[in-house]
This record gives sequence, structure tokens and C-alpha cells, in this order.
Amino acid sequence: MSIAEARAEFMPAAAITWRLLGRNLWVGRTAAGPAGTIERGRRFVLTDAEGRRRGAYRSLDAAMAALGRSGSADESEEPRSWEALALVTTLAAAAGSLLAIYALVGI
Repeated sequence: MSIAEARAEFMPAAAITWRLLGRNLWVGRTAAGPAGTIERGRRFVLTDAEGRRRGAYRSLDAAMAALGRSGSADESEEPRSWEALALVTTLAAAAGSLLAIYALVGI
């Protein structure tokens, strides 16, 4: 007996029935159970039945079709970095400190 991880099977988009639950929320269902959700914000964000984010799409049709295939999304899945903001904040704090010291010294 093998304890191998089950492979993710992709459902054809036609097998998924979508239902509008709220103003910006759609739920997909197949005969086997829940398929995922689509939430509209700036883009249409697709989440599968296990709660994993599958991507952000420009249109509702693209998001609905993406659940049935393993294609890529409009946006990358990489999280955004805070390094640039930290650098700018540090430089601004250093410049502010220098200006305060100059004001105290009278230069």
C-alpha cells in the first residue's frame, strides 16, 4: 500500500456550475462538490476548493475558465517585497535626523 499524494485533477470548465452569491462573489460547484470561488476586487481572484489562490484575472470569463485548466494567471504568484519601502523610510528618517541636528547646532 502506497501513501502517495493525490494528483490534482483539473475539471473541464463546462463541468463547473457558477452561482452568484453576492455583488462580487461567485461560487463554483461540480457534481463531486465545491470547485472554488471567484471574488471581484481590482481583478477577479480565483481560489480553489482547498483555499489556495489560483490567480488574478482581468475578466470573469477568464477566471471561470482557469479553474478547468492549469494555465497561468495575469499576475504572478510571487508576494510583493517591502524592501523598497523600507529603504525609502530609512533614508527619510536619516535625512530628518540630520536636519534636526543642523537646526540644533545652528549651521
